[in-house]
Amino acid sequence: MISLINVKKKMNYLTLENKMKARLLTCDEVRSKLIDRRLSYVAKACGLTYMSLSRIRKNNGNPSLSTLEKLSEYFDENK
Repeated sequence: MISLINVKKKMNYLTLENKMKARLLTCDEVRSKLIDRRLSYVAKACGLTYMSLSRIRKNNGNPSLSTLEKLSEYFDENK
């Protein structure tokens, strides 16, 4: 049986994705896209820090939802 909490989380995720201009990328998708990018340039364009992107790329932490939103929109515009 599906719990009510999981249903609410899924609804929030879908609502967030509809509000965004781009599809929300997963952590693994973001990591793979950061491999061949200059982190300082991406950080400046997204309003994030170099160190936070470095941690994400090295798989030393999970990005927050707002970070994923910013990076998803960045990668949608800069493929």
